[in-house]
Amino acid sequence: DVIREFRDHRFGAADEGPDYVEADENFFEDLVSGVVRNQATVDPAIDELLADGWRMERLDATVRAILRSGGFELFKRDDVPAKVVIDEYVEIANAFFDGSEPKFVNAALDKCGRKARASEF
Repeated sequence: DVIREFRDHRFGAADEGPDYVEADENFFEDLVSGVVRNQATVDPAIDELLADGWRMERLDATVRAILRSGGFELFKRDDVPAKVVIDEYVEIANAFFDGSEPKFVNAALDKCGRKARASEF
């Protein structure tokens, strides 16, 4: 439903403004469906990297979504360089949060990237 909503009503909307960059709809679809399809493997991998006593379910829902998406890309989309994945999701976190969350996302995805793609670090 989310993919259809974006394809039908969000991508290329008339009110996008002058800085609009055309979306890669196929990448978006792979990301959304891949996060859902791989959540059972991505969540435990991220859980392992969190501080003792912290679990994914204790995190803010937006932070959880950012980590799941970034984790999916790091583990399953090796066509995107790890450092690019991390930078992009830190930028997303910055768009939603003014506090320490972007630093947390950076640290968690950095650990995840080092585990998933050690050769890139």
